[in-house]
Amino acid sequence: MHHCKLCFFSLAFISLSLCGRAALIFEDDASSITGGVRSLGSASSITAASPLVASPDSGSYLKSSLAVGDAGATIVTYTPAGPANSWSALTGSVTVGGTTYVTLNGGFDLFVRVNTAEAGTAWFRPVDISTKTASAGMRLILNGAGGSQIQLEISTASATGLGSSPGSFTTNDSFNLPNSISGAGNPMTPGTVAHLGITFNTNPGTGQVTMKLFGASNGGAIDTSSNLVGIGNLIGMQTFYISAAAVGASVLPTGAWSPTARSYPSATFGTATNVDYDTIRLWNSDPGTFPGLSATPPPLVGYFTAFHIGNSLTQDMFINFRNVGTRYEATQGTNYLWGYHFRPGTSLTFIYNNPNDTISTRSAVGLTSVSAQPATNLVPWPTALPGNTWSVVTMEPFPDSTAPATLATDTASVNGMIAAARTNANNASTRFFIYEAWPTVVYSDLNSNSAAYLAPIQNIPSQPSTLARDYFTYLVAAVRQTNPNIEVIPVGEALNALDIKMRAGQFQDFTSIRDLHRDGIHMNSVGQNVAAWTAYAAIFRQSPVGLVNDVNANGVAAPFVNNTAISPADMLLMQQTIWDVVSQQPKPPTFASAVSREVQGGINYDIGLPQTGAAAVEGRAPVAGTYKLILTFDQNVISGTAAVTGGTGSVSSTSINGATMTVNLSGVANQQTLVVTASNVTNSVGQFLAGAAIKVRVLQGDVNGDGAVNAADLTGVRNAYGKSAGQAGFDPRADLNGDGAVNAADITSIRNNYGLQVP
Repeated sequence: MHHCKLCFFSLAFISLSLCGRAALIFEDDASSITGGVRSLGSASSITAASPLVASPDSGSYLKSSLAVGDAGATIVTYTPAGPANSWSALTGSVTVGGTTYVTLNGGFDLFVRVNTAEAGTAWFRPVDISTKTASAGMRLILNGAGGSQIQLEISTASATGLGSSPGSFTTNDSFNLPNSISGAGNPMTPGTVAHLGITFNTNPGTGQVTMKLFGASNGGAIDTSSNLVGIGNLIGMQTFYISAAAVGASVLPTGAWSPTARSYPSATFGTATNVDYDTIRLWNSDPGTFPGLSATPPPLVGYFTAFHIGNSLTQDMFINFRNVGTRYEATQGTNYLWGYHFRPGTSLTFIYNNPNDTISTRSAVGLTSVSAQPATNLVPWPTALPGNTWSVVTMEPFPDSTAPATLATDTASVNGMIAAARTNANNASTRFFIYEAWPTVVYSDLNSNSAAYLAPIQNIPSQPSTLARDYFTYLVAAVRQTNPNIEVIPVGEALNALDIKMRAGQFQDFTSIRDLHRDGIHMNSVGQNVAAWTAYAAIFRQSPVGLVNDVNANGVAAPFVNNTAISPADMLLMQQTIWDVVSQQPKPPTFASAVSREVQGGINYDIGLPQTGAAAVEGRAPVAGTYKLILTFDQNVISGTAAVTGGTGSVSSTSINGATMTVNLSGVANQQTLVVTASNVTNSVGQFLAGAAIKVRVLQGDVNGDGAVNAADLTGVRNAYGKSAGQAGFDPRADLNGDGAVNAADITSIRNNYGLQVP
């Protein structure tokens, strides 16, 4: 075993960063992260100098999120506010029979999720300090190679510093816990959130420290009073002494244990970082019960994550989409991480019903290169979907003669996979896609693709799964009965559109879609580009025009060929055709813009309501007592509701016309920020926008929209004075009573509201 020990007397040094029940939530020193949680890169650090505050009972924990796919250790550095907020609060000393021992009373617990069982030695170092030497301390070890043990190792560099009895010492004094890392009932079961708790109690009469390790595999509470071995109970214990003479006066609270910047924590799991979340809480006394984790791990910040389920046809897309996605996310300042569950030649129904079959190729979730994938113990979809935060999940229906799939079973499989992912609250906004594959082509028949893809089928539950346009149309409609926002990656439709143009002679180098195949069903390098570009267009809602030609070497079944080169003209036509197909696919409505509208002198005048930065000000008094908001969406909608969700007022009526919703408001109070939320805005195919909040500051008399009624507003009225609606120089904001003219009545409005402000 490689030893990288953390100084145990450093453990005393770190003595309880969180005094008693206090805790600190780390925040990035460069930007504020929602919820106070930051997913860190391997070279990142966090500093925080604020006092350690808030109670673990309220869910405010010391948190450090290790991002999926991060390579190497992640270090968090913090500076405690004072001794009561440092590890020195954990330590003391006692003299027994003339010998002084360092006492240790308190504990810490941590939550950590391991994506795969470790094949070799790995460690989590909740205490990683070097005060006197670089090779002593404490670490939690997952030793998969050494007998599938969990070990808690304690050591000092001094030969007299630590021992199991007064005066004795073992260089690596540790206790080993013979629990299989991946075995049933073990807290480190892959894919679960393990909760490990460690307590320290010193007998004041002897100076002996007793350390106990507890565990729970579900993140639940741990009762430290239990002496039973099992989930949530005692796993193992060890007793030892710390010689104050050996470690020196610097270990005592009055010495060098004063708070200084320290590193917390580092985590290294084998050759790849398989930890994707951890939380640590430190206590200055045995808490009796370590409270459980109140919620699932927080979503990754700054990451686009995708999980793909299907067979080799999804893999044909995935091969190049990894490159496309990585390049795109780099332009957005984020990172692209992926996982997959593939089974060759198999239906989605089979994968749904048999997630753990031995032929499936599963991904260690979040790794960004094939070479980084462990060879064994990979994560199947039932573990991956609820166990991580996903931006996108794709699912591929496919006919399978060995395990027949039907419209009914594919519908159930898609809905079941969505439901599994949704059990993680962080996946509430995950977008789900049906991956529309393509039929088999016959090399000698130029029309074979279109004949199969356009073949009519029945819209009945028992209809066998088939790679035809009608099948995907019926499947999407069936899934939308339960999940209205299901989307489509229409690769089959894109290939059909390309096939039509190729057979019509519009391409220079391609005569039919068969030229994009390496055999009857699989794509060659150009076809894999088409699949990846289509996924890019559907997922990122961006035209693929301008994407590069990613070339792959593929084995080819004669007479098919592995085309790799694409002329500039053909490439442009391919990408334009793909975008034409994707942009016509139904997608859920999205909010585009909003205005506050007044009819002044018979003319509509709008004030734009931006949704970033400070809310716009509506300074005009409502005509006939009614404010009117016009909400615009990216497509025509047929229904939706609106309500006042902040401030004083109510929605008196709504109406929809094409892509706009008109919201009439009554009883709106002056001098406030009003929030109106549109909900369940639905398009013609049943997809909907769950909610869009529009903010407007209401301050009558505020002509220039600065949030205050003052002399500047009088200037605004003066500049437009005497002008009427429709005339040059008319300023609708200066027409404060909405009568269509800027006159003395508008000055009166300013006078009546002079000095009022709205933040």
